[in-house]
Amino acid sequence: MRLFDVQKGRLLAVALFLLLPVCSLPVSDGGLAIASEQLAQVGSVGIDTTAVRYRLAIAEAYGNSGVERSAALVSLINDALEYEVAAVEGLTPSQDELKAFALQVDKRSKAPEVLAAVKQVFGDDRAAYRRIYLSPKIVNRRLRSWFSRNADLHRSQRDSIQQAWALVHAGKGFEQAAKSTGLTYAEKTYGGDGQAPPDALKPYISKTNSMSEPFRKLLDASREDEIVSSIAEDDHSYRVVRLLEKREGTYKTVEIIAIKEPFEPWFRKQANKIPLHINGKQLRASIAAKYPGNFPGL
Repeated sequence: MRLFDVQKGRLLAVALFLLLPVCSLPVSDGGLAIASEQLAQVGSVGIDTTAVRYRLAIAEAYGNSGVERSAALVSLINDALEYEVAAVEGLTPSQDELKAFALQVDKRSKAPEVLAAVKQVFGDDRAAYRRIYLSPKIVNRRLRSWFSRNADLHRSQRDSIQQAWALVHAGKGFEQAAKSTGLTYAEKTYGGDGQAPPDALKPYISKTNSMSEPFRKLLDASREDEIVSSIAEDDHSYRVVRLLEKREGTYKTVEIIAIKEPFEPWFRKQANKIPLHINGKQLRASIAAKYPGNFPGL
C-alpha cells in the first residue's frame, strides 16, 4: 500500500496506523486525528511518530517506496544532530529565514511536481514543512560552509600553505616547496580537457577542469609565469598558484595544494557530544544493530 497518494493529496490513514505505534496524543493531519508517540530526544529536538510518518511520506513523494521506518527515524536523528551542532555556532535559521527560503524554493524548484507532492504531505502543517523539510537543507549548507571557511579548524593547513607561499616568493621552485612543506604539487589545465587532479583532491572535484569565478578572476588578473596575487581558497583546499599560460579561455598552472580537514570526522566528534536518547530497549537495540558505530551513545 502506498503511503502517499499524489492525486488525493493526503496520507492514507490505514497505512499510517499499520506502520508505527501510536498513543493518545492527537495530531491534526488533513482532518484525520492521528496519535503521536515520542521516539527519540536529540539534545533539544524531540522526534515523534508524526515526524517519522512525514519522512516516510516524503520518500514516497520522491518515488522512494519501501523505506523502513528505522531508516526514516535515523535520517531525522541525523538532521537533529546537524541542527544541534549548528546551534552551538549560532547557525540555525530563524522563522523569518525559513519563510523566505520557502518562497525561494517555490520559485526555483527544478522539480515542481515533486515539490507539490511534498507540500501535500504536510497539508496545512506549514510549521512541520519548514521544520522537517526545509530547515535541514539550510542547516546542512550553512554548517558545511562555516566549517570549510573556519581558519581555526584548518590552522595547520593554513600555516603550511603560508610557508609554501613564502618559499616560492623567496625563489624556491614549486615542486621543491611542496616537498619541503609536505603538501601536494600539481600541474593543471583549466577550461580545456584538463589533466586529472591529484588523488587527494579527486573526492572533492566533479570535473577535472572546473574552477570558480573568483579563481578565474585571479588568473585573469595575472600575467603568464607569474604567481597569482593571493593564496587561492575554496571549500576543500588552499593553493599557491603560478600561471604558466592562458590562451582563449584555457589556463595552465602549477600549484601547491593544502587539503583542508574533512567535514565528516569533525562533525562526528561534535555530534557525539549531543545527548541522544531513543525510547524503548527494542528500538534502541534495532538502531544500534542496523547502524553500528553511528551512535556511540546508544
